[in-house]
Amino acid sequence: DKGLREDVARDVDSTLTRKSLMTLQLVKNFAEPWDQTAKSGLGALHSSHQNLDGLTMRTYVNLLCTQRATDRILLYYTDGQMPAEDFTNQRAILEAQCRRVKAMAQLPDRRLHVVGIGLGCDDPKQYGLDTIEVPFDEPDEGVHKVVDGLAERIARTING
Repeated sequence: DKGLREDVARDVDSTLTRKSLMTLQLVKNFAEPWDQTAKSGLGALHSSHQNLDGLTMRTYVNLLCTQRATDRILLYYTDGQMPAEDFTNQRAILEAQCRRVKAMAQLPDRRLHVVGIGLGCDDPKQYGLDTIEVPFDEPDEGVHKVVDGLAERIARTING
């Protein structure tokens, strides 16, 4: 985990063009179980400033690329304020990452799929992301929409 955290921090440091505050917290790595410790760690997270969407997307994509799987999926949740801080730089990085993942979705043996989950918005569509819009104030309905949307997309991938 320490090496992974250092790689992520180095990736972030090399991209920032101005002094910014960005904190990355690893709640669980891919090899760890989804248990009470991981759930507690996720529950303890809170927002403290605006999201740096370009860096965030690149970090997630790079992490998923380390995984040895035929298909990988990233659910990218947003409230529609993409990107809300350092707009010009973050938008350029975000658009480049969205083009990258579209190309990676076509790979025969190492596909990466990114689905934008818009909380009360469809903003991820403007970046070319496949998007599931969910109600912001109805979490149960949102979970059902995401699960149904993923099932539909998985079936599409399997059936070619």
